[in-house]
Parts: sequence; structure tokens; C-alpha cells
Amino acid sequence: MRYHELQETRRSRRPARPLILPEPFHASVKLVIRFMPAVYRWIDLTLGHGGPDADISLHAARVRFPEPYDADGVLSAHCRQWILEMVIDQVERLRLSICVVFGPEDCVAIWPGGELVISTKPPEGGLLI
Repeated sequence: MRYHELQETRRSRRPARPLILPEPFHASVKLVIRFMPAVYRWIDLTLGHGGPDADISLHAARVRFPEPYDADGVLSAHCRQWILEMVIDQVERLRLSICVVFGPEDCVAIWPGGELVISTKPPEGGLLI
């Protein structure tokens, strides 16, 4: 059996199931995990009401905060700060840099050792895994 036939067989055995999240959860913030130079993984940070608590790993990120959005629907400053604190903890634990992308021109890169770099351009190019 050739490689592409094997891949087709594997795909046909497991139909893709959509990820169903509770209604109050939104994926508006992204995390870009840098494994090595030019090797990244983009994951959605799923944000909802509750907590505060966070579950951030190399594959998924879920954050609950009492009031994640302001009255006008924009991410609140307190929630933004709390997300950064949780990501800083993960950066120190994993020893990998993570860029928190709040919008197309609003991101914060966090490096092991505590350096924060505010930027208007999220990581791009390289190998996405």
C-alpha cells in the first residue's frame, strides 16, 4: 500500500467531528507557540464567562473570566491582563515563547525569562505545525 493510499484509509476510518463549545465561549484571541526559530503553532484561546481559571497547553487554551468583555463587546483590560499573566506562567513552565494575538495589529510576545515585546505584527512565515 502506498503512503497516500494509507493516508486516505486512515482519514476514511475516522470521520471528523466538529468541536462543540458551550455558547458563551468565543475564540477571538490566538496564541502562537514558538517551538524553535520559524516553527510555530497557532491555537485559539477560547474565552468565556466564569472562573477566573485557565487551561493552557501546547494544543488548546481555554480561559474563563468573570467579566471578559466591556459593555461595548471589547475584551476588558482586566481580562487582557489576566490572560497575559496566565500565559507568562505557561512560558516559564514550558520554556517556550508564546505570542498572544489580541487582534490583527495588537500582540504581545512573551519570552522565557520574562521579556515582553509589544508589537503590531504577529509572527508569520516559517513552518506551522
